[in-house]
Amino acid sequence: MGKLVFPTLLIAMFLFSCVTENDDIDNIDETIYTGYTSSGEIDSCKKLNPGIACSLLFDEVEEQFKNDCKNSGFTTIQCSCNKYICVESMSMAKVSLTAVGLDINGNLRTCKAMPVDSICTDVVTEGDEFAYKCEDDGNTPFQCNCHDYICVPADK
Repeated sequence: MGKLVFPTLLIAMFLFSCVTENDDIDNIDETIYTGYTSSGEIDSCKKLNPGIACSLLFDEVEEQFKNDCKNSGFTTIQCSCNKYICVESMSMAKVSLTAVGLDINGNLRTCKAMPVDSICTDVVTEGDEFAYKCEDDGNTPFQCNCHDYICVPADK
């Protein structure tokens, strides 16, 4: 019995791990993309580093989602080994890391994009209403933090 444990552990480590094949960090895409997840929610992520080798095991739901996205004419972004988002167009999917626009008080402001892994409350605030109005007016709301937006004027 003891002789089977070590080979079994090695096989398990191989199948369930991600390993780095390439340390070329100069070619890593740091763009943040926004699209729909397999559960229909909007999410943002960076592309998985092409130097990461994922295990041979895959999530059937995510694989089907990836194929459905591609077959519908959209673009699939691989966020991690078994997580994808589906984007309608690459130009809409890219999220700038900083933006300049007017805040809720009408002041010109520059801010950095809210971190992708931030968790905000579901409560609709005055800041959220400001973002909705910004978008209704044909501009682009840019989220700086939870419920904190600036309104970036549309290019005309």
